[in-house]
Amino acid sequence: MKTNLKRKGLFILHEGINTTIFNSQVLEHVSKMNEHDFDFEILSFNTEPELWSTSIENKEKLLNTNPRINIHLIKSINIFYPFAFIFHMFQLINFLKKSKVDYSFIHSRSDYTQFIVLISKYFHKLNSTWDCRGDSISEIKYALEKKNILYKIYGFLYIIPFFKFLIYINLIKSKSIIFVSELLKKNLFKIFAPFCKFYIIPCLVNEKLFFFDSDLRVSMRKKYKIENNQSVFVYSGSMVGYQSFDLHYEFYKNILTDNNNILFILTNHIQIAKSYFNNFDNDRVIIKSVDFLKVNDYYNLADFGILIRNNNLLNRVASPTKFGEYCLTGLKVVMNKNVKQCYNNALNFKNFVDVKSDIFTNFNLDHRTSIVKESKLLYCREKYVNKYISMYNNLTAN
Repeated sequence: MKTNLKRKGLFILHEGINTTIFNSQVLEHVSKMNEHDFDFEILSFNTEPELWSTSIENKEKLLNTNPRINIHLIKSINIFYPFAFIFHMFQLINFLKKSKVDYSFIHSRSDYTQFIVLISKYFHKLNSTWDCRGDSISEIKYALEKKNILYKIYGFLYIIPFFKFLIYINLIKSKSIIFVSELLKKNLFKIFAPFCKFYIIPCLVNEKLFFFDSDLRVSMRKKYKIENNQSVFVYSGSMVGYQSFDLHYEFYKNILTDNNNILFILTNHIQIAKSYFNNFDNDRVIIKSVDFLKVNDYYNLADFGILIRNNNLLNRVASPTKFGEYCLTGLKVVMNKNVKQCYNNALNFKNFVDVKSDIFTNFNLDHRTSIVKESKLLYCREKYVNKYISMYNNLTAN
């Protein structure tokens, strides 16, 4: 017999178990909500066969550090295969049928996942919230630019029309919707303005993991033998195309002409990152893969974070997690104006530094403390707990 001692939430995604996003967004959210009147489990479909072993390995590591959270991993197929949604729908139904838990509601991360949950609702009867992370149509079009002609034809004949359809279904059928930015909401409301409850919640940050500490700054700079008159720039993120790393080249070339500047690249794509710096003849570029729990150490030793993106809809409506992390550690952020939410907030926090600037002001403790204080109001995960509780209560209300 199934038992349900607390309100059980099921957080579902189709991204396997990677390290960066899974840690900072999925696991952090579930851990925070489990401190309150919820008991979340995570279900992730691994849709890229070549990443299966990585997902298995990451799952084992996470279970060792988070033994109280149940993480389910299902081997699946690519979401862009023809009619893959039927296969995924039956996988979800089968999982829920065999489960020994009565789930109270579902939190669906991404457009595709919410669509799978909605078309299988006849079988599971659970209300769900659609966690809309970005403009998937723009992301698909961007990805198609690098595909061969046959795949482009397939993309424009099947993938894009199908995703437009599933987004429409999500808009008319979802019980509630989370948008990461106001601009994303406005863009999707051009398709259909839903009558359900919706929430604007940017990508959030755990203030216990990302914070400024002057003693930590001193010790980290001592570790790397960085003098007080030296400025440290840090880029944290992947090398995937939409993060526009190719746009960074001229900026890096410019700042490294000053011998007092040091650049840290924190990424899991070490070899790709190194390939960008083959022509840089200096030892002031430090490329590292850093554990999620140690990233804050490097933000503390730094003076400037880097967020440079292409001017396209995918980036304009985004809410990059790294921006919130930079701000909660008090960093000034070297950026362009293309991520609208971040640009507007950086102006308010007074930590915006134009990528075209040649002037980089030295470290100031009072200013850094002010950036932390202001940004906590918008990006601290703790600030949104009550909003999530209200949303989940509405999902479970009769």
